[in-house]
Amino acid sequence: MPFATSVLGWVAFTNWLACHNTPYMNPAEQWRRKAAALGPQLNKNRACANMASSDGAGRPSRASVISEELQSVRDTLPAAKIKAAVPGLVQLEISRSAHARLILQAHFPSDYPSAPLSVFLKSGTLPVSALKRLEQFGDEAAGERALDALPSVLYVHERLSRVVQRNLLLMAFDEVRTIRTRYASMPHCTVSIETRDARGEVHVRVECANYTTAGKFTLPKEYPVAECEFVVEESDIPPSLITIFNAMTRETGRKLIKPEPNEPPVVAHTLLPMVKFFVEELAGRYPIEKCQMCARRMLPEVASDVSIPRPKPARIVRVYCSHLFHAGCLQKYLETPPFGQGKRCPNAGCGKRIYHQKFKTAADVGLAERRWAHKVGCIFFGYCAYVECVGTESDFINGLVHFFSLFFFAAST
Repeated sequence: MPFATSVLGWVAFTNWLACHNTPYMNPAEQWRRKAAALGPQLNKNRACANMASSDGAGRPSRASVISEELQSVRDTLPAAKIKAAVPGLVQLEISRSAHARLILQAHFPSDYPSAPLSVFLKSGTLPVSALKRLEQFGDEAAGERALDALPSVLYVHERLSRVVQRNLLLMAFDEVRTIRTRYASMPHCTVSIETRDARGEVHVRVECANYTTAGKFTLPKEYPVAECEFVVEESDIPPSLITIFNAMTRETGRKLIKPEPNEPPVVAHTLLPMVKFFVEELAGRYPIEKCQMCARRMLPEVASDVSIPRPKPARIVRVYCSHLFHAGCLQKYLETPPFGQGKRCPNAGCGKRIYHQKFKTAADVGLAERRWAHKVGCIFFGYCAYVECVGTESDFINGLVHFFSLFFFAAST
């Protein structure tokens, strides 16, 4: 008994001595050594937690992938562009301007990310056909990511945003398609269409009766609040008609955007009406246009002959109703009775009042009548003086016959 007591006392004494001889250790060092000692157990617990949030193959579960992806969406995109970001629905805004705007709506399928993301697009301004094409593009992008079971929301958003930002013809998607269909074939001319999406340009080239006219239509970023810009790039027709082409085509778009001069602009798609006017009323018409009086072609059959100077009566004159006349033919028509309420275009399908700044009689009927009366009066009194000098009755009658023959000849010409 005394021996056992002495042994226990000796053990207690050595333990006390060991504890008091241990050097001082700060808390950080103590935690490091503790973590090193418990490392295998911690790794085992972490692996168990991962298995609980993954499928049987050890891959991250659908819920964890969606949660991480939604957090990436919130960290990457501005808050103003995120309409909704929850596991049941993701809505993101994509826009270039006030009208080039759409909403990307994404749904996660049950076996996401192995299955492609469901992509839907909504817009109150973009053409429906453009939205369908963008949806197809978004589905293709989502399918690419699903092949490798990768997150798709930000990838699809980036691809669609790039298309909206770079394709300046997106707002005129339906118009461009209609233009290609409408002018695929024409009876008397050939029309070729070329588009440059990144520049927002539509190049229209018209070949008609050995004459070639090319025009460029450019869509502004504010389209369809602002009208298209237009310029003739190449043409064989006379420069005077090119000036008319530029002015009238631009005016066609301006009248659609601003029907009233003092009113604010309205939303109007002007590309199709402007192209239609350029092709059908100008480039595809004037090369074969005939004078409304003599029915002869206004332009030479050979385009190179346009540069040959013309005498004044043979020069081309365009009146308000857009029909063409030879200057000499128009002058005779305006200065010859009957005047009525004003001269009208002799074209059977037109009949509009003729106005032209070079011919004052076209707008002033009274002036035309006074000039005609003056012309006739000069002839009449001239013959009266002639008869008076001759002094015979037979000569007087012959003079009257001669006068009336000249009168009817002047009226017929």
